[in-house]
Parts: sequence; C-alpha cells; structure tokens
Amino acid sequence: MSTQARIFLFIVCAVALSYCKDIAMDRRYCPICDSSVYGYCSEKMFHDSCCCSPHNDYYPLPFQCQFADCSFLHANSCKEHSLIAGCCCIDKLNIFFKQ
Repeated sequence: MSTQARIFLFIVCAVALSYCKDIAMDRRYCPICDSSVYGYCSEKMFHDSCCCSPHNDYYPLPFQCQFADCSFLHANSCKEHSLIAGCCCIDKLNIFFKQ
C-alpha cells in the first residue's frame, strides 16, 4: 500500500474516531453491520465526516474538507453516519493498519 493511501486512511480513521468515539467505545449500542455498508467506509465516510462534524478550533478538520460538497450526504443523516462510522468502519479500517 502506498504512503499516500496510508495517510488518507489515517485521516479517515482519525476523523471517524474523533467524532464517533462515544459509539465506538461502547460496542453494546452497535447493531450487527450488514456487508453492504462496508463500501461506505472510505471516501463516502470521509465526505460525510467533513459535513457532519462541527467546527472546532482545537481539532481542525483536514484540509481536504474544504472541498466537500455538503449539499448532500452519502448516509441518510449525520446520526446514521456516526452509527456506521463508529460501529462498522472502525474494525474494517484497523485491518489496513495491521498489514
């Protein structure tokens, strides 16, 4: 895997963890993830993370977020984005860093 791909995945994982940590840390609230949501766990999740995350001066969003078109979401809502990112994408992204 290229260095650029690893950096991108690190950014995606960092954004997901920073804004979904409550769901990710408490797995008992997580539903069983259907395999159809795993396609969401890359660029689509990153896009929705940029659009659903509140502005915070202490934890600024990645530079690429300024290019996100927030007139739409790939998930049905920001709440659904948080649920999928915190429950279904965390373990899937960890696979990339274990290789």
